[in-house]
This record gives sequence, C-alpha cells and structure tokens, in this order.
Amino acid sequence: MSGADRSALNAEIIRSKRKTLAMQISDEGKLIVRVPLRCPNKEIVSFIEKNEKWITAHIEKANKQNEERIAAVQEYLYGNNAEFNII
Repeated sequence: MSGADRSALNAEIIRSKRKTLAMQISDEGKLIVRVPLRCPNKEIVSFIEKNEKWITAHIEKANKQNEERIAAVQEYLYGNNAEFNII
C-alpha cells in the first residue's frame, strides 16, 4: 500500500488482552483491527498490507450492501420515482 492508500484507509485499531491480530469490516464499511496490547505498529501495518485484497473486497461488499439497503428503504418510503443524492 502506498502512503496515499494508507491515509485513505481509515482503520480503527483496538488494543486488548489478546494473543492474535484480527480484522473485520463493520456494516458501515470501516476497517476494525483488533491487536494485542503490546503489538508494535509496524506489525499492525504489515498485517493490514498483507490482507489488502481481502480488505478491499469486503469494504466494497459492505458499501454495495449499504447502497442496496438505502435503495430499499427509499423505495419503501417514497416509491420508485424518488431520487436522492447520498453524500
């Protein structure tokens, strides 16, 4: 990942009493990385870079699901002819 990609990747790092690193994509499409308390930042960055394809695929999937949910709610509330710009 280049420097620009890292700044665009907004990850929430959660340190806790655990032994392994894990990641998940929230329903909103945000990357959450859970790491041991004393895990060096260098190891976290390496973990994220190693799983870049997985992260990208799952963020895209979450974003698509969110768009579909929004469209379904809009159709339910306003009918088929409603147009909205999501910012």
